Amino acid sequence: MTAGLYLLAGPFRSERSDAAHLLPRFGVLTLYEFAVIGMIAILGRRGVGTAALRLVSAFFLADPVFLGDAFTSIDAGSGLLITGSAALLSLLKAWALARACAFPLTPWRAGWVSAALIGIHLIPNLNAAAGAQPAFVIAPLTTAVLAALSVPLWRQDRLGRAAVAALGVHFVATFLVASLDFQLELLTGPLLAAAVLLPWPRFGWIPLPAAIYTSPLRPWLHGVGSTLEGVGAALVGIAFVLLGVGFWASLRTPAAPALPQKQTAA
Repeated sequence: MTAGLYLLAGPFRSERSDAAHLLPRFGVLTLYEFAVIGMIAILGRRGVGTAALRLVSAFFLADPVFLGDAFTSIDAGSGLLITGSAALLSLLKAWALARACAFPLTPWRAGWVSAALIGIHLIPNLNAAAGAQPAFVIAPLTTAVLAALSVPLWRQDRLGRAAVAALGVHFVATFLVASLDFQLELLTGPLLAAAVLLPWPRFGWIPLPAAIYTSPLRPWLHGVGSTLEGVGAALVGIAFVLLGVGFWASLRTPAAPALPQKQTAA
């Protein structure tokens, strides 16, 4: 289905790429998705395993055919309207999938997954805006928002991790489809998110040097670090960080049981 729709919808920005051509493809994909969700509901009630169908349904919730990029490449204005409508439709599909799988949706979990689905559908429009507007503002802001969204999603067990994977795959793929230049600063947000997700103090600090290197503040940091005063200030700052990390690790270590005191003769 993915390969077939990609070939039917593309190559993008060609004589076959217009709204009248792409909307029927989107309708076919939507019909396919609801058919899969309906099969999950029917087979689940009969006690038949539906793991493969659930994987297919979750896969297509992330718009793997990148039809959103195709709409955006035609016209940014109408593309925003279409992808926004597709985002709302994806919320309906996600709700139907949760009901079919008898998956409990708490308000917190539903809110974060909804934000992830809307973000996935708006990525093409943000990337298109980055090509026409100052990219140093829009593109890093987009990655920072997605990275911040990934932190609570990752902690929502398998459902949240699937949403994070969908965000990452779609973000990279839209850059390839839209032929946008990759900027090193775009890695700062994901690296900071990885530093938050990895356990401290053992691994959490590892992505931080790379995040600093890819940060837009790198030229300023390089200028400060090239002087003796800058090196001294950096060493003092590192000392405070290490002191704080050690103190936090000590607080989390369970206290040793107190030794019984020896009784003295009266």
